[in-house]
Amino acid sequence: MVINFGQQITGQSMMNNYSTKVYSSVFTDDSTILLINALNYTFGILFTLTCTFYPIVWGRTTMLVIAGIGQGVMLLIAATVYVTTPNILADDGVGAALVLSLFLFTFFYKPGWGATVWIYSSEIFPMSVRGTAVSICTNTQNVSNLVMLKHSSHVYRNGFYALYVWMGVNFVLAVIVWRFYPETKGRQVIGGNGSTIGGADKVAVIHQNHKDDFSYKDEKTA
Repeated sequence: MVINFGQQITGQSMMNNYSTKVYSSVFTDDSTILLINALNYTFGILFTLTCTFYPIVWGRTTMLVIAGIGQGVMLLIAATVYVTTPNILADDGVGAALVLSLFLFTFFYKPGWGATVWIYSSEIFPMSVRGTAVSICTNTQNVSNLVMLKHSSHVYRNGFYALYVWMGVNFVLAVIVWRFYPETKGRQVIGGNGSTIGGADKVAVIHQNHKDDFSYKDEKTA
């Protein structure tokens, strides 16, 4: 549930709802802003398609960690470029660099925290509780999105300084996944003795005490 809630507080919800306001801080021409928004959503679809490759090759948790770090770095660059440029509206080159960093944020987000979270949520739970658990995770994301819709406008009152907040959130989420979440790549659920894939230090992720619990084993040995 942590990563499901975290998906909505990476900064993507703010970009979805306030992208026009964000880009209007950099460009004055309405047609340019509309074009940037259209390109961002178009490339977002293409970036999402990479989730059919990267999580399979690198692993689910590795993908989430890399994406979290990449998202944080891109937000850091975007915020720093904006706050350190005295008259950004007069410098199209700086504006283009800022837009590029936000596009790269989308590049990291779409296959990572945008798609891999759903893959991981559907794999990590035992079959006996998977349906209920995934439903709870889905509703957690809905609640998180509602919270962001309510409070993003208050956070964004500080303009691009708000990106520093999302940057910190992304770094924290990457550390949480790296430290506490076991990898599910190359493993399948089987009936067994209730052992877990993460060892004793990760039993909170798998419901070890459930009477119909399952163990995991490598697909190569299945």
